Amino acid sequence: MTILPFARASTATVSSTATNSSDISVVKKLKGWRPRFFMLMAIFIAASSITVGVLGWKLTFNAAKDNIEDLVQQIEDLISNRISAYILDQSDGMSDFVALQQDMFRENIFSASTPTRKNRTLQSMLMLLNRNRRTSVDIFFVTYPAGEISGYTYNATGSLQMWTQQGMTVTTWNCDDAGVPIGNPYSISTNIGDGTPKNPGNNNLLDNDTGISVAHVWNGRLFKTTVGIAVNKITGEKVVVGGDWTMVLLSQQLDIIHASIPYPLFIGIFGTAGSLIASSPRIINLSQDKSRMLELRELNNPFITDFTGYLNITYGAQLDFQSQLKLLKGFLHNKRDAGEPFM
Repeated sequence: MTILPFARASTATVSSTATNSSDISVVKKLKGWRPRFFMLMAIFIAASSITVGVLGWKLTFNAAKDNIEDLVQQIEDLISNRISAYILDQSDGMSDFVALQQDMFRENIFSASTPTRKNRTLQSMLMLLNRNRRTSVDIFFVTYPAGEISGYTYNATGSLQMWTQQGMTVTTWNCDDAGVPIGNPYSISTNIGDGTPKNPGNNNLLDNDTGISVAHVWNGRLFKTTVGIAVNKITGEKVVVGGDWTMVLLSQQLDIIHASIPYPLFIGIFGTAGSLIASSPRIINLSQDKSRMLELRELNNPFITDFTGYLNITYGAQLDFQSQLKLLKGFLHNKRDAGEPFM
């Protein structure tokens, strides 16, 4: 993994309350600096990648001017290292989480071959989920060829719910701590979709991808899903197992990193499709009905405006954000391959 710092100058002024010569020197040193950017490419399993952009916002340091550049560089390195370590740890954790489920089904420890075995499997899966709450917010399996999902999830409020499916009808139940459904169904979905992987509805067999998905919206939350296939060596059952990493967890981690830096800054993570996945401070990145991710041009935020403004000036406003980001990524890689310091 390569971390490439990227700073750009402009005519912006850095505010200060400096009252002595040392502070004035600092302001002069920083005068003309705009938010600093650096990019970090983290390659996920299944060739999924994200780009991390960190923007320092009007930084004012009470330090000697000769130390300013080193201090900013150290802050950038600290942030990028912590973000990359967390993302890679989460990717490894999700992969291990799903691989364990695959092994359980392969070795006939998990099975849905009978109602009794299915219930036991679900109880064991709930225990596994509870031990991995910092990694995944749900755990599930989909039978093949029936395509029916079963599993548990913790919703946005942290309440435990259970999924069951019969045909194209998916039922969600509120559960007690032991995973036993309580009362009437919380919701019933009969969405048949349009028969395509892009809009499968409750047809869980249309999307045949394995590994880690791109970020996507489901039930008003943003997820990256990890799935794998297993065949029970005793019963012959074929299942798809998986779990979901909610981007809320990523934003929470960014908040922790942000809080450890005693200077105003902004941390944003952009997906390869050009949407904002997570940030600190938080920016609303879903539509009002929470059905889709907002495009960058729909985000009314000064940090995003500054970032897109830089890309428009550098690569031309006629290109969309995704194309601009690809050009920036290529530029960063060229700088790295040439062994040049990127300033």
